[in-house]
Amino acid sequence: MPKVDNKKRQPKTVSEKGYCRVCMDFKPISAFYEATNSVIDKNGYMSVCKDHCNDLFDEYFDEYKNMEKALYLTCQDLDVIFNKESLKQTQSHIEGLINKGKSAEKVFGYYKSKLGSTGKNNSRLESFRFKDSDELIDDQNNDVMSESYEEEIDEDLILFWGKGFNLDDIIFLELELSNWKQTHKCDNQAEITLLKEICIKILDIRKARERKENVGSLQKELQDLFKTCSVDPAKANSASAGKSHDCFGVWVKDIEQFSPAEWFEQQEKYKDMDGFAPYLKNYVSRPIENFLTGVRNFFVDDDIDANLDSVDCVSNNEGDSNG
Repeated sequence: MPKVDNKKRQPKTVSEKGYCRVCMDFKPISAFYEATNSVIDKNGYMSVCKDHCNDLFDEYFDEYKNMEKALYLTCQDLDVIFNKESLKQTQSHIEGLINKGKSAEKVFGYYKSKLGSTGKNNSRLESFRFKDSDELIDDQNNDVMSESYEEEIDEDLILFWGKGFNLDDIIFLELELSNWKQTHKCDNQAEITLLKEICIKILDIRKARERKENVGSLQKELQDLFKTCSVDPAKANSASAGKSHDCFGVWVKDIEQFSPAEWFEQQEKYKDMDGFAPYLKNYVSRPIENFLTGVRNFFVDDDIDANLDSVDCVSNNEGDSNG
């Protein structure tokens, strides 16, 4: 790598201008960030203006909806080191601006400031180039792992959930949907689709929190899905109360039908409403008792009225085989 000649990098005046290769025009030197590649940017400033550096990040963010990936690709294009610690500081800075009601429009500018000034120490210029990114190899490995995950995912799951999810995402979505099915009705395609969207939105919120991004808008979308699917807490409690009332009514109906209320006051009268007790005593329990204990009880009450007009269980043979 050629050495930098310190004498060539003199402080720039306000009237000095630089050329932006995106605008294809000259702009004041204050419109450019300090350079990281001393071989190409001899004047000590980047050859892309600040506005287009931030526009480049916005384009990547609109495409991938992921701040870390958008910033990584922006750094790659501009030959600026990608550092996760600086990314975390940038996210904290943006979150602070949002909490104060301010807009955060120059994300790459915030990130560049967190890296520190590159124009004050020429010996450190090369340490801010993208090729020296600590996370470069890790990100490449993550991409390879993501590709291997996609190969392991069953085709039916990809067809059900759609593309763009890795194996960990699919596992989370499947478990989440299973939990929802245990507590909520899921009988038609509309209900399945809504529950799927709820699970995906929950996954988006989890990922946004991992990136330390604001999740207010995602939570609002999730609440709207709850209302559409009628699974918000207020409706769920109301529905449960109605079901409990219905179950209690069915239970009372069964009691009235199969266990008349009069039974509690006149237990002796309703204890054997069909009159089978005397018959069972003479022709079932008595022979079993003779067989097990060896007693010789042959007494049978001939005056038994078992009310068996509709039950054909009395043999025409006289007597009993057991005595």
